[in-house]
This record gives sequence, structure tokens and C-alpha cells, in this order.
Amino acid sequence: MATSKKKGWNKPAYSSGPWDEKAYLKAYPDVAKKIAAGEIGSGKAYYRTQGKDAGQKGFYVTASNSDVNKTSSANSDGNKKPKKKLTNQQKYDAQQRALDKALGGYEDSIGGLVRFYQTAYENYAKKAGLKKMKAGLAGIQKQIDTEKKRLTSSIDAVAGNSNISAATITGQTGRIQELQGNRINNLIDEHNAEAEAYNAAVDEVMQKIGLKAQSVSSRVDLAGAKISTYQDKLGRAGDRVNAEISAINAKADAERWQKEFELEIFKAETSRYSAIKPSSSGSSSGSSSAPGSYNLQSKTVKIMTGVDTLGQPVYSEQSALFDPRTGETTYDFPRVSESGLLDKLREAKDSGYTLEQAKSEVGNAVTDTNKSASFVVDQYWGLLPEPAAPTPITDALKGAGSWIKNFFSNLGK
Repeated sequence: MATSKKKGWNKPAYSSGPWDEKAYLKAYPDVAKKIAAGEIGSGKAYYRTQGKDAGQKGFYVTASNSDVNKTSSANSDGNKKPKKKLTNQQKYDAQQRALDKALGGYEDSIGGLVRFYQTAYENYAKKAGLKKMKAGLAGIQKQIDTEKKRLTSSIDAVAGNSNISAATITGQTGRIQELQGNRINNLIDEHNAEAEAYNAAVDEVMQKIGLKAQSVSSRVDLAGAKISTYQDKLGRAGDRVNAEISAINAKADAERWQKEFELEIFKAETSRYSAIKPSSSGSSSGSSSAPGSYNLQSKTVKIMTGVDTLGQPVYSEQSALFDPRTGETTYDFPRVSESGLLDKLREAKDSGYTLEQAKSEVGNAVTDTNKSASFVVDQYWGLLPEPAAPTPITDALKGAGSWIKNFFSNLGK
């Protein structure tokens, strides 16, 4: 990597590392003057918008030359480690940091624009003499107020003189009003002329500021565009994370559903074989009158498997073994609680199971109400609510740009 040496910093052939504002302004003092005059916000902003196209060099803080040489040597030996692939969550976090950085840059751009307008107005107003013109207008207005007070006091003095006649009073007050009125009117005309000149000067100053502000405003627009870009990228990264989480949850739910039904089947089979196992004192086929022995009795269980076209129940018969000693019946099929099955069906539907998948999972199980579990699935599946759509991560960012809108709405007030 080609570098040029300078005390305290290295300038690579391409932009890498933090921006070195101090070194850049030292190399280009004319840019520093523009910042002092309020024409631009920073050297980095000027370089990106104008300086780079004009052939100026960017200044970035990098590692020392020895570190660069070490890195180059390691790469030349072919020992460079492969870049580790980021997970979706890491990509999302990286986009979040990029968005936060873009928001910070936008705030800096807005601050630079505000500082530019303040400084530029002060400079142009000083050159145009607006302060002096404003003081002149205030002086003329003060003269107008003084003459009006003098007119009022003169008229009051004549009117209050009891030694002269009414006709004399009328004549003298008329002459006073004429003379003082002319003087006041002349001052008003002078004030209006000065005010017109002052307003024209203000308009000229604002036009000059508007022309100079175009480059500063473009940086604000660029920063705003970056925010939109990073918000879109963050939204897409969030969608990928949500999709990955949904897939993991769906797989976990499917495995849990399968294990729970396998456990129910195992319990049913264990119970059945325990019931038909001979006792320690005799065979199950022996006489029930012999001590310690008994016979299991076969019985038939009616299982509801559906309804016909008239809505009447349809049954099938299944064999079972009755233990007269314990009063318990052992079935040749898994038995499940109907209320528990309904709870499992709700979870299965929320997890994305289809009707056929759910029926496949229950197999030949029978509920404690002697209904086929497959029939219960058919009976209640359509009545269960549809699963709610997952809430995307990006909902948390919808208000992220509200402060920007509020800023612009307040800016014009």
C-alpha cells in the first residue's frame, strides 16, 4: 500500500481510518478560512463535495509504517486468514451502527448549516452596513417622536394663555400645526426612503447567502439520503433475522410436538404390557380362585371415528383388556386427553402445521372420551384461529426519523 510520510500521521493512497481534520486544514489553509467565514461546516465536508474533484488529497489517520509493512509482509506470505462470515444478527447489528453513525452525520450537517447561516449573515450584513442603516432609521424615528411631542406642547401652551383672544389662539395654533406638521412629514419621508434602502440591502444579503448555502444544503441532503439507505438496509437485515428466528422456532415446535406424542404412545404401551405381565405368584391364564393369580378379561370399546351425511356418529370397535383386580382397562392404542389434545392442536396451528401434518402426528391415538384423535383434529381444526403474523424487528424503528420531521417543521417557524 503506497503511503506518504508526515510526522504523526500517514496518508494512504485510498481513504482508510479516521479523517485527520487538523492535517487537512494545515495543508489547505484556504479551506480553513472558508470555515472561519462560515461558508462551510468542516474540512471533511468540503473535501467530499468540492476538494476531491479539484484534485486535493484526503488526509486519514492510519497505522504506523512498521505496522503497514508487517501487514504487507504477512499478506505476501499467503498467511492471510479467510474473512469470517457474519451471521444475520451480526449483519443487523452492523447496519444499526451504520444508521446511528449516519444520524450523527446528519446532525453535524444540520449544525453546520445553522452555523453557516449565522456567520454568513453577520459577515454580509457588516459589509452592507445594515447595522449602521438600522441605527439611522432608529435616529429618524426618534426625531419624529420628539417633534410630535413638541407640537403637542406648543399647542397646549397657546391654548392655555388667558391673555389672548380666541381668534388669536386659533390663528397661532394653525401656524404651529403647519410649521411642525411640515417638519414631521419631511422626517417621515426621510424615514420611508431609508427603510426602503435598508430592505433592499437585506434582500441582497439574503440572495448572496442563498447562493453560498447551496453546497452546505447539498451536504444535508446527502446525509438525509444516507439515513434512508441505511434504514432500508436495516429493515432487510431485520427481516432476515426474523425469518431465521421463525425457522428455528418452527423446527423446535415440530420436534417438541413429535416427542410429546412419542411419549404418550410409550406410556400407553408401557401400561398395556405391565397389565398383561403375570404376577409373581401365578400365571395370568390360571384360575381366578387361586391365590395370587387372576385372569384379564377381553372387552370391546366403541370408538367414534366420524359422522355420516345425516350427522349421526360413526363408530369402530377396538379390543381392550380389563383387569378385574385393579378395575383398569388396558388398550391396544395410545390414549390421550381430549382437552390436552386441543391445546396441542392450537400450538401446532400457531407453529405452522397443516391439517394433514397434525393428523399424521396423532396417528391411531384415541381420546379419553373414546373419540379418534384424527377425528378430533378434523372436527376442531377449522374452528381454531389462524396464527398471528410475526411482528418484524423493524417496527421498533418506525419512530426513528420523527425527530427529523419535527426539526424541519420547526426550522421554518
